[in-house]
Amino acid sequence: MSDPQLRVLAVDDVPAILRFLVSALTAQGCVASSASTAEQAIELLSQQSFDLVVSDINMPGLSGLDLLRAVKSKQPDTPVVLITGAPSVDSAVFGLRHGAYDYLAKPFSAKEVGALIHRLREDRQPGQGRVGYPAGLAEDLARKQLGVEVLLRIGDLALQGLAPAEFLDIVLRDTMRGLGGDAALVLLRNDSGEFSSSHHGDPELVKHLLARLQACFAQLLATDGRR
Repeated sequence: MSDPQLRVLAVDDVPAILRFLVSALTAQGCVASSASTAEQAIELLSQQSFDLVVSDINMPGLSGLDLLRAVKSKQPDTPVVLITGAPSVDSAVFGLRHGAYDYLAKPFSAKEVGALIHRLREDRQPGQGRVGYPAGLAEDLARKQLGVEVLLRIGDLALQGLAPAEFLDIVLRDTMRGLGGDAALVLLRNDSGEFSSSHHGDPELVKHLLARLQACFAQLLATDGRR
């Protein structure tokens, strides 16, 4: 059975990006409509329904976050993907918290668009003609949000002048908790060949991981002819 044809609304105020996005969506078998402002997109949403909205965050007039709110008001079951540049990662996290399906970070490739469409097709509920939110998606988004927040916290910590050992300890702890891991471990080897480690989590799991990492180091160094 062929993949379902998705109706996608692409929104960006930069003509070149909008053309690229429409082309990438069309190459994936989507029926792509376009708008250069959030206001135009809202007008289109009042006239027809879409299976997906992909929108830039920073645009003149209403922003992509404003459009996200409008989509959730008019077509609450329609997934919204936000396009973000590095300065607006915080906005992307805010969007995830308020119902965005995912985000694309600039510069993004046609391959990334294809992976997004593939995942959306897999997420469609059986027997429905629209993209639905499968069981567990909320948890998946929550984990993604936590992961981004951990990265932002690492950036904040780097500016606080912490001692290296203290910085590493906090990063490991927050990464493990934020990403839902059972253990986090960093293994370091100095110029004298001595190992040191920093870790958090299940002691038995850490012990097992540490032994495996040390064995891998030893094998790698032996292969390189180093001691």
